[in-house]
Amino acid sequence: MSGIVPGFNYYDLNNYGQTGLPSSFVVSEYIMGTSMEWVSCALLMLTYFTSLNDSGMADLEVYSEGKKDASN
Repeated sequence: MSGIVPGFNYYDLNNYGQTGLPSSFVVSEYIMGTSMEWVSCALLMLTYFTSLNDSGMADLEVYSEGKKDASN
């Protein structure tokens, strides 16, 4: 992001104040960093609702058949 938006560039001296980085810079970096984790969490949680009608028994049968073949 820092390569496209100069406001997020750590090497741009205009982004620094007398006490360092401003609060808005730190907050926006934090939000961008954690938003990816929240989006991926939400997508993983939504797979529960999208797979309610999936039959799990077919998968179990395939795996159990594979174990029987491998043990023989």
